[in-house]
Amino acid sequence: MTADDWPPDVDALAADIAAQAKKPVQLPDCFIEWMRTYLLEATHEEARQQWSESARLAFWVCLDYLRCIDAVLADPPANLIELMQENGSVVLYHRNTVPWRPYSTDEYLDWLKDIRAEFGKIVEDATSGPSK
Repeated sequence: MTADDWPPDVDALAADIAAQAKKPVQLPDCFIEWMRTYLLEATHEEARQQWSESARLAFWVCLDYLRCIDAVLADPPANLIELMQENGSVVLYHRNTVPWRPYSTDEYLDWLKDIRAEFGKIVEDATSGPSK
C-alpha cells in the first residue's frame, strides 16, 4: 500500500475479503504458517497478544487463518501431532500421571478447538466496533 492508497477503498477491501473467503484453504501450508506466526516459541499469552494485535490491524488475515483452522478441525491430517509439535511448539502432556502421558490426537484436536474458539472471539470483538 502506498500513500496514494490512503484512505483505503472500503468497498474494494470488503469485496477482496469476500472473494478470499470463497477460495479453498491451502492445507497444510496455511496451518503451518499460522502456527509458525503465532505459536512457535511463544507462551499462550504472547500468542494471544500477537493475535489480538493482528485482529485489530488486519482482521481479514485472521479470518483466513480461522478458515484454515476450521478446515484442519473438519479433516485433520494424519500427522497433526507432528505438525503441531514441529511448527508450533505445541507439545501436550498429561502432567498428572507418572510418567507424563502424551495427549492423543483427539486431545490435540480438543486443544485446537479451544484455541480456535478463543482466537475467534478475539477477531469477533475486534471487528464489532466500539461497545454502546
